[in-house]
Amino acid sequence: MTSSDMGARRRGAALWAIPEARAEVVATVPAGRFADPADIADASLFLLGDRVSYLTGECLTVDGGQWLGKRVYGRGAAG
Repeated sequence: MTSSDMGARRRGAALWAIPEARAEVVATVPAGRFADPADIADASLFLLGDRVSYLTGECLTVDGGQWLGKRVYGRGAAG
């Protein structure tokens, strides 16, 4: 999730405009904030680097720790 203009053009734009809803979602992220586009770009650049040539078939979750067993959108613990 990103709160940038890029994210604002997506379907979640209405949700992020509601301060209470935005705070509820951010509260589920251990990093305490939405991702910046640079966070996503940095992860992408990491995957493109020479030092990860042996890494294959992985899904890299860039979510500020949201899926580490925390409440997600009021539905209890993930997992």
